Amino acid sequence: MASENLVALLEKVNTDPSFRMELERNPEKVLSKYKLSEVERKAVLSRRTSKLRELDVDIRIAKGWAADNGNKIGHN
Repeated sequence: MASENLVALLEKVNTDPSFRMELERNPEKVLSKYKLSEVERKAVLSRRTSKLRELDVDIRIAKGWAADNGNKIGHN
């Protein structure tokens, strides 16, 4: 199950364009401000819908950040 911190981060991505851009530009800095498990952190960095779904993230929340094509984008 996704933590409250992960859900909060993904919801902010969906509602705050400047936050999303900052996460794209400097993901490690942004993620350091959120208490995420290593698995959650890797799922966010992968930008893969499948990785977020493995954490039971609601697809409606995940779609704002995840790449729908299933390919890695950016970091591992």
